[in-house]
Amino acid sequence: MSVTNLEFRDKIKIKEIKEIKEPIRREIIGGKIYNMASPATNHNKVINNMIRIFGDFLDGKNCTVFGENVDVYFDEKDKEVKPDLKIICEPDKITDEKIIGAPDFIVEVLSKSNPEHDKITKLALYEKFGVKEYWIISIPEKSIDVYLLTDGRLILSKIYTHYSETEIKNIEEGTDEEAKERVKIKNITTSIFGDDLKIPIEKIFRNLR
Repeated sequence: MSVTNLEFRDKIKIKEIKEIKEPIRREIIGGKIYNMASPATNHNKVINNMIRIFGDFLDGKNCTVFGENVDVYFDEKDKEVKPDLKIICEPDKITDEKIIGAPDFIVEVLSKSNPEHDKITKLALYEKFGVKEYWIISIPEKSIDVYLLTDGRLILSKIYTHYSETEIKNIEEGTDEEAKERVKIKNITTSIFGDDLKIPIEKIFRNLR
């Protein structure tokens, strides 16, 4: 084959590669399509940390933990929803293709591009369908906002924070008594598992860049 023909073939291959479209990551909420950016590395690390923690605890139990790659179908207007992490304790909701119905527990890690999507849009969605517990994690703040379903509303129950050794030292040397109490909290629990599962907050944020 001539050099000219090789160059032509290579150009065709490059053109074909450029025309390949990656699947669009999206959610449909309230009938509206929300396109999603690919999660950042730290985002994935936090979720992977939590999947390991919950996966080990739930081994042999009736509940199952899933990552974001399994969609949740709530109804025809609210489908293809991709919570970063969800736990389902009703096996009948789990099909080969997706989850049908509200998970018992959901975690979302805030994205830099659109944190309001998790704080407002998805909070309202999960409240509407009766998700029992919803965690919103902020990587920059190293914080976890815990919402519990109370009388049909997802109400902010508590905010947990992971402090660095320097932050702890500064707080302990300061005069803010409330902050001194906050840094003593090292573990977080869920309403659905109670004291049977005490998660070290540090483990959730372990190995981040």
